[in-house]
Amino acid sequence: MVFKVGDKVRLLNEVGEGFITEIISASEIIVETDFGMGFPYHENDLLKINDDNSITFKKREPIEERPTARTKQAFVDSLPITPSKTPQGGVYEIDLHIEELVSEPGKLTPTEMLQIQVTHFRECLNEAIAFKISRLVAIHGVGEGILRKEIRTVMRDNYPFIDFQDGNTRKYGFGATEITIRNLHK
Repeated sequence: MVFKVGDKVRLLNEVGEGFITEIISASEIIVETDFGMGFPYHENDLLKINDDNSITFKKREPIEERPTARTKQAFVDSLPITPSKTPQGGVYEIDLHIEELVSEPGKLTPTEMLQIQVTHFRECLNEAIAFKISRLVAIHGVGEGILRKEIRTVMRDNYPFIDFQDGNTRKYGFGATEITIRNLHK
């Protein structure tokens, strides 16, 4: 499917719509969503909304042809902070501080930083669900609360089977959100 800047699109794997603001490559198309923020999406994750509000569908490749996902151990090893070790399996921590995610954060705009952090959070959350990890802590820091609000919006709007609350203030201060994923073992 051929997209161009200005096209109205529907998000295939999330709830929402938006407009294409930039096309970097087929695997990175920036869409300004209903939240007023731009996020990167792969062309296969978008459906074009035509002028008459009909949707143009693209034939998708079979799942078997997609590259294989990484293993649970590779996911755990990739987390910026290793999982805490407790007898009941522990709580995995996802550090969303921008310094942990990119080598030169000073070269990024605040919007770019937020995009990177939210994208990393979504990827980690989706992998945690796939690997049946039921408890996570997203460490977002205190700051102005923008990242905290954004990740909570993502969870509330897209993951109805997730509960979240402020993290342990003794361990994380006020800069973390504890996440519990329900019904993973059904």
